[in-house]
Amino acid sequence: MDAFAAAVSRRFDGIETDVRASTDGQAVLIHDRVLKMGVAVSDLTHAELSHACGFTIPTLEDALDAFPGILWNIEIKTVEAAALAWPILRRYASSRRLLLTSFRHDVVIQSLSEIACPAGFLIASHPSDIPHLISACKTHPLISTVVWDFEILDNRTLAMLSDAGIHNAVYGPRTRAEHERLAPPLIDTVITDFPDFCGL
Repeated sequence: MDAFAAAVSRRFDGIETDVRASTDGQAVLIHDRVLKMGVAVSDLTHAELSHACGFTIPTLEDALDAFPGILWNIEIKTVEAAALAWPILRRYASSRRLLLTSFRHDVVIQSLSEIACPAGFLIASHPSDIPHLISACKTHPLISTVVWDFEILDNRTLAMLSDAGIHNAVYGPRTRAEHERLAPPLIDTVITDFPDFCGL
């Protein structure tokens, strides 16, 4: 929550966070599947997870309650996390700016029947058929964004999506030079762990 507060105080446009399921059925915000001690997040209760990490792990509701004015890019990590997140996101959909994303594209598509909010596909390998990707987005009007791994970017692909009215977001830049490459009009959103390289 301190990191979220810091992002808000520095006037970032949004926060990206990952949702996993704890063993007691909480939608918890944590990136790693397995903790450093070798135990999976899904095998721990929310309280056990917080104890193991040394601080209170926020739930999805905690974050959405605490920071209502920011855009929330909610990455769904697992099918189990999706089932927990959907009813929560339905409650907040009319009062929060949301973008639901996942590497599980089937989960993204299923989410559209559960909650009416903008969504996006996360992609870590370059698709061989870009027109098919564009078609998949256009089939579902709420799928407004493709979130690319920095290492697979190419301007031709970005231009094709941009020309089709699809937003391009990118995660994973690490150096100042990499951040400087990520500019409009082809890139709409940069997801970064290095805010000092963003000029804010």
